[in-house]
Amino acid sequence: MTHQSQRPRLLAVSHEASQTGAPTVLATVLEWLREHADVEIHTLLVDDGPLRSRFEDVGTVSAISDVPGARSLGLLERGLVYRGDLRARRLPAAARYGAALAPLGRFDVVYLNSLTTLEALPYLRGTPRVLVHLHEGSSTIGEWRRTQGLLRSRLRPDRWIAVSEDTSAGIVEHLGARAAQVLLHPPFIDVDTVRSRARSTEQVLGLRRSLGIPDDAAVVVGSGSVDRRKGPDLFVQLANEVRRRRPAGERPIRFLWVGGDPLGPDWRLLQAEVERARADHVHITGHVSDPIPYFQLADAFALTSREDPFPLVCLEHAALGVPVVAYDSSGIRLLLERAGEAAASGVIPYLDVTAMADRIETFVASPHVGRKAATALQRAVFEEHDVNVGVPPILQELGLGPRGPSGSIKHPNRLSSGIFRAGAAYSRI
Repeated sequence: MTHQSQRPRLLAVSHEASQTGAPTVLATVLEWLREHADVEIHTLLVDDGPLRSRFEDVGTVSAISDVPGARSLGLLERGLVYRGDLRARRLPAAARYGAALAPLGRFDVVYLNSLTTLEALPYLRGTPRVLVHLHEGSSTIGEWRRTQGLLRSRLRPDRWIAVSEDTSAGIVEHLGARAAQVLLHPPFIDVDTVRSRARSTEQVLGLRRSLGIPDDAAVVVGSGSVDRRKGPDLFVQLANEVRRRRPAGERPIRFLWVGGDPLGPDWRLLQAEVERARADHVHITGHVSDPIPYFQLADAFALTSREDPFPLVCLEHAALGVPVVAYDSSGIRLLLERAGEAAASGVIPYLDVTAMADRIETFVASPHVGRKAATALQRAVFEEHDVNVGVPPILQELGLGPRGPSGSIKHPNRLSSGIFRAGAAYSRI
């Protein structure tokens, strides 16, 4: 080992500490490691955020944004990348990453989580085992402008984890990996934790009323940042299509978008879209500290993303017993289809707002249909997408086995079957 403690040293790198999918997955993995493996963990955050406290609970934490001048260096680097001057951008990149990594010393294992954390690769010391966990789609990977720096790096990833087939294809096509190096592994959540955050009926009713949603209204939830990729504009279109076709006097339906940065430019664009469409039945919360109580309001969850390899928000709704509708461009399609016919009815042709409105109408008008779809989906998530199923294969690929009876680390053989496979499609979901 590279440290006097004789425990393996793990460096985990997160592009940010926001309460979004990729950082949440990383925090969940590290929390599981803390409980099941004897390993020293340090987390390096490229940008700080509200999730930092979860990382601090499992080990030491530092942030590149804490490096003196990091913000100015980051702006300079992005400007040079935008201009296409990739050679010049190495200087501010080295100043940021080098200054952040140098005091940390050497690590036995490095776990890079999300595409932009690959920027840390050239500045790592020693020869650690490197595992990269990507959550982005192929088009996002292909548009990344810093690939050449990765391909020239002294260190190369030993393994890649892809959350969807689309992600896997992007890693091979754009990042120079061999198919056998790419492990296709669907995302996961801590089901028990999600369900423990659920509020009482009275509390949820109070939340409903605070949002101005009538007690008798059905609620369709969407969630995420309000950028174009997540499709909040399509969510507004869906809301208007559903309202347009509903006869007067029928049960009202409200649409609730959970998330978004009120200070960001996309927020203003979305607000303008809502006003232009006169969609007064659409509610937008902005960032919330805990979205689970808002998800409890849902009669259905609508994933309107244009690109979203495998969003955790669908798993969270499923764990709460909410049916999901999603365009077939998302990796969630595989989960819905493998969960059975009832759940698969939520798979909608890409950008077909009318078809999505049809399915929403069915779930609301025939609650037993929605419950059947939700039950099948919930069972699939409990069985295949819980943290206790999802993390052990990652633990093995990091070279860290579960703690043995004497406190030692076991090193089990690599998995070659099940939901965690190299160069193959999902075998189970």
